[in-house]
Amino acid sequence: MNLISPLWFAIRVYRQMRLHDGTGCIINISSGASHPAGSPTLVSYGAAKSGLNQMTRSLAEEWGPHARVNALALGPHITDNFRAFVLPKDDPAGTEYFAKIPLGRGGEPQEVGRACVFLAGGGADYINGTTIEIDGGMMPGVLYEAGLKTITDLS
Repeated sequence: MNLISPLWFAIRVYRQMRLHDGTGCIINISSGASHPAGSPTLVSYGAAKSGLNQMTRSLAEEWGPHARVNALALGPHITDNFRAFVLPKDDPAGTEYFAKIPLGRGGEPQEVGRACVFLAGGGADYINGTTIEIDGGMMPGVLYEAGLKTITDLS
């Protein structure tokens, strides 16, 4: 789902873009779990998102004259699901969870929206084939140092 679905979607969108004048824009949503340093508790997800980043670069090269293809690699963002499944019930604001992230907070959905508008707008016409990290300056593995369980710990 995290790799093949975006590929099929991009192919379908690109087929329509080719029928029109100008250059279209495809923005894939990746993850900080794709960082080359790895993601100990998110192995298959991180691998799929790493593949999505590579797919982004390859499609950008192949489709360049008709479409720009970029990705946003998101760190922790405050959504209802993130609150429900990640943040501890005794720390709903994530104060302790985000303490090691330089900005000290999670991202907000509207910040991702503004990055998408930037990439799709005229001001980013030369950005193609890149993955932009939107992660508050989070270093790879920083949340795992906080004592979260790894796959090895779970076996």
